[in-house]
Amino acid sequence: RFGRLRDSGRNSSAVSHVAGSISSPRGAAARRRLSAWLTHPRLPIHLALVAVVLCLPALGGGWQADDYFHRVVLRGDVVSGYSQLELFSVMRHGPEVLREYIDLGLFPWWTSEELRLAFFRFLSAATHWLDYRLWPDSAVLQHAHSLLWLGALVAAATMLYRRIQGTTWVAGLAALLYAIDDAHGAPAGWLANRNALVATLFGLLCLLAHDRWRREGGARDALLAALWLSLALAAGEMGLGAVAYLLAYALVLEPPGWRRRLLSLAPGAAVVAVWAGIYRALGFGAAGSGLYVDPGAAPLAFAERLVERLPYYLSGQLTLLPAEIWILVPEQRRPVAWLVMTLALMAMIAVLAPLVARRREARFWALGALLSAVPLCGTFPSNRVLFFVGLGGAALVALWLEEFPLGTGSRPRRFLVAAIASLLVLTHLVLAAVNLPVAAMSFQRFGEPVTETVLTLPADAALGRQELVVVNAPDYLTYVSQAGSILLLNGRPMPRSIRGLAIGPSAVEARRVDERTLDLTMERGYFGGALGPLFHDSLERLAPGTAFRVPGMTATIRESTPAGTPATVRFRFDRPLESPGRRWVQFRNGRFEPFAPPVVGETSALPPALGPFDLLSAGD
Repeated sequence: RFGRLRDSGRNSSAVSHVAGSISSPRGAAARRRLSAWLTHPRLPIHLALVAVVLCLPALGGGWQADDYFHRVVLRGDVVSGYSQLELFSVMRHGPEVLREYIDLGLFPWWTSEELRLAFFRFLSAATHWLDYRLWPDSAVLQHAHSLLWLGALVAAATMLYRRIQGTTWVAGLAALLYAIDDAHGAPAGWLANRNALVATLFGLLCLLAHDRWRREGGARDALLAALWLSLALAAGEMGLGAVAYLLAYALVLEPPGWRRRLLSLAPGAAVVAVWAGIYRALGFGAAGSGLYVDPGAAPLAFAERLVERLPYYLSGQLTLLPAEIWILVPEQRRPVAWLVMTLALMAMIAVLAPLVARRREARFWALGALLSAVPLCGTFPSNRVLFFVGLGGAALVALWLEEFPLGTGSRPRRFLVAAIASLLVLTHLVLAAVNLPVAAMSFQRFGEPVTETVLTLPADAALGRQELVVVNAPDYLTYVSQAGSILLLNGRPMPRSIRGLAIGPSAVEARRVDERTLDLTMERGYFGGALGPLFHDSLERLAPGTAFRVPGMTATIRESTPAGTPATVRFRFDRPLESPGRRWVQFRNGRFEPFAPPVVGETSALPPALGPFDLLSAGD
């Protein structure tokens, strides 16, 4: 009753559009070989190998950023409140544990009392647990493990394209575009992001089983689809992308009739209902953070983020502009960036709209991509979460290249169509393939400078008995929170506790008030930078007079910027600043250096602390 959605009658002309309009025998032979490869029975294996080979640079990625904390937990070092299957639950165990983390300096002095960052990713954590049972000290083998997941999901995506489009060259082209999508590079190269690969694979297996069930019948496939969806959601919230395509399938590909459509959604709906109940009952979700928003707990705040972030995600998939523009540009310039991303997205929608209106399978892929982008808006935009958005995006580009009328219409129209086609091919075929190996090393390029900076901290044994005070740093999470794990795993002494004071890419003035008090004024305000709002969801409402108490120190906001964020904070310590149990450092020129508090009544100037994400704002 369904039939396969194929249009083999256009194959020869479509291949000529993609391969070029060359009419020579050599060109014709090349087109035939390309078409034969894209319809080859073993294309899923071929493309899995293509993706893995392009991401082989990831094998040298080592451990970066969150990987260090995961190593501490998985090696069995004592970390209060964590089990080895809760690698992604930063804060789920109540205010007592939160206070302990703040006291130790794992979380900063301004942390919201409501902070909760707990993600339901037990299955993904189990893959890391396996790594540490088999090859605990081999980053190369752990990365090879991740690449196996990447290859498997590319093979599954190829089979899904063939289920929907038939074994045609356009299905093969969509699979090729997906296999070399450079958005997959960072998760392939960063161990802590493996959860995206695991959740996507099981989500794709769910869609394959669901399609077999709806086309061919049989309770076995319905049960398999529910099982795969359960595993996708157990691997990570990314699994909700599969739910988006189940809904798109019901609305677009199912025969008419609401009863039949609702029946097709019943197994998936039951799985999601059980998952959501467990998710809430066990305290998973996000709260108290300015970067993460839980749509179930804060629907209005999520609606605001949806308007703000959705254009970044969709443009990041369809255009040359990456979603990371949101995190790279200074906050005051984000409205301009949003406008640019929105205009780019509208232009691409105008190009694809006739295709979506005309072809049912194009509507399925477009709706699936759009719906799968919605839950992503609960976190900050990044191309590395675009696996399900890219699934529909690759299919739309392939379908458009199959149909675009290169030789019809007026000369200006033919020129415009040819330019758009060239841009799509350049973006999704040429530049993507070139950039995928680079993207696979992106977290190595980001993480290694951070590790090198942390290792410039004092190395003498006395540090283990002291409180380390970091006067300024580009970011708290990477340069302060993770410093202890990096020091421990490199055989260096860990401080008794750590305090990060003025955090963000801004110049700092340090004025000594008395023997125990230091006023720090940040030229551009506190909590700037890419991850500044991570630990508090209402930084702009921290009015002067607001005080935060941590062991040995009280931080009181004295002045605010016009935007409402703190500008001057007074840090009053319980003991004189030069007490022997305290060590002071500052961030300067990419390293930590000793800092001597100024004498009473005098001021010291510190240059902006710029990290990898802050280079675009260096001149602001």
